[in-house]
Amino acid sequence: MNKNNFNIYYILKLLFLLILCLFILTGCSNNNDDKLKGKTQDQINYLEKDLISMLNGFNNISYANYRIEIKQETQSSQTNALIEESKKQGATNGESIQETNQNNNSVENSSNESQMDTSGNNTGKNEQQQSNSNIRMVPNSILLNNNKENIDWNNMKYEIEKIYSSWNTLFIDLNSLENGNTKTLDFSNILNDATKSIKAENKINSMKNISKMYSALGEYKKSYINDNMQINLIETKSNIIETYVFVTETNWDEAIKSINKADASFGNVINNVATRQINQSNINKAYVLLKEAKKAIEIKEQDIFFINYKMLMQELDNI
Repeated sequence: MNKNNFNIYYILKLLFLLILCLFILTGCSNNNDDKLKGKTQDQINYLEKDLISMLNGFNNISYANYRIEIKQETQSSQTNALIEESKKQGATNGESIQETNQNNNSVENSSNESQMDTSGNNTGKNEQQQSNSNIRMVPNSILLNNNKENIDWNNMKYEIEKIYSSWNTLFIDLNSLENGNTKTLDFSNILNDATKSIKAENKINSMKNISKMYSALGEYKKSYINDNMQINLIETKSNIIETYVFVTETNWDEAIKSINKADASFGNVINNVATRQINQSNINKAYVLLKEAKKAIEIKEQDIFFINYKMLMQELDNI
């Protein structure tokens, strides 16, 4: 092999090694990106569920069919009930006031004795009260819910504070995917606004800010998802959440605009599903519920909207 041939062979070998190294590095980089995208999507999905749970909490809406209710009945209330019943019975049976009072005193004494233990302490009273706790399963019904304005603000403050920790981790991963895109800062600003609203215990402003946070997370997902059906599904959910806030506010004009946007986005979801033949049952149920939710807005029926909204969000989660 002459010198020229040796040089050509050496150069070709070097080029081959360089191409091979570049290919390996590119493959590793793509693999790392895929892992980061998967991790980021899991984090966003987790945050989205927390935000929806908080939004539902403002109207005491729960996806669970039943909730546990504990009703505490103290001994004194039971004693008073017995005394009142005794008075009624005494009057009915023609007893004198003195006889009735004697019976009432007997009831009170009996009650007091049952509340004392053998050493004369009041521990028996606590035990009696505990034994009188009434625990039962209560249906989580929209129409039976009379506590729409009874918001657990302590829990809301706890939940919004937790989001700061989750967001800090997600922020780092999003910056890596977005190459330092300043849009990731938007969520931080909205989170601060939501915290202020919750701290002030302002229901509508809190819901509006949390809705904006949910929409921002959807925009982040759309930036690295190439699936058109998933993108339209993200837009559908964001518009339904926005609609839910407007209905809570009884802002029917804005609610109908938002539900129309959700309807348009979901129409694109249906078209994509038609070509794939997947999740057809859930799609059909969601379509019907979306139309029913729209009807509720048109007749300005908040509770009927909440009923359909609750079922609609569950169906969309299954698509």
